[in-house]
Amino acid sequence: MSWYLSGVQYPNPTFLNNGWIKNGHDDVEDIVADPATPGAFWVANHGGVYRLTTTTNPQSVSTPEDKSDGLGVAEVWSLSTSPTEPDRIALGLYHNANFVSVTPYSGSWDPDWKYLGLYGDGTLAIVDHGDPDVVYYANQLYFGSATWKRSDDWGGSSSLTLSKGGQYYQIGVLNRERNEHLYGSDRITTVYLSLIGLQHGIEPGRHNGFCEQPGGEPP
Repeated sequence: MSWYLSGVQYPNPTFLNNGWIKNGHDDVEDIVADPATPGAFWVANHGGVYRLTTTTNPQSVSTPEDKSDGLGVAEVWSLSTSPTEPDRIALGLYHNANFVSVTPYSGSWDPDWKYLGLYGDGTLAIVDHGDPDVVYYANQLYFGSATWKRSDDWGGSSSLTLSKGGQYYQIGVLNRERNEHLYGSDRITTVYLSLIGLQHGIEPGRHNGFCEQPGGEPP
């Protein structure tokens, strides 16, 4: 989202807001001015409701403040959990990125959530069924830059990029017997599928259709 005054673009903020928004969500539906505060605006987008302020001298735009508390704005695209640890849940929240639960499990569990650090639309998050600390997650960004990543410490400092450059949004599934293998498709608009076999620390191979793993291994 960009702001202009008399045809001149304002400089956009260069730091992140709430972990993942730079200057507001790309998909903006409405903008209204704050009648009590000159230069302040309310913005409705696919990520929620935000407020920001502008100045004319010097020209500046504040980082948007998230004002979505109490609104059910997240659109859940995927839900995954560990088969052994009930407090391990991962969410792909489309316009609100990917998140994991961070609250210890209890009988009246109401978890808090942590952003996984991948900007863009959260399309898929998968908890490893062998290791509950491992989570795979993917995003949709602009055309040709969709990304698969893996965290080995439940959204902590460990993050490995597995694949980048896919089209539109990602879909995928873990091998039930060999959980180090992730099969993903980065294109679903036609019958053609580009399958990826991903192993820990091994460069993924791309193939036309369903086929063997890199090196001839069975899937």
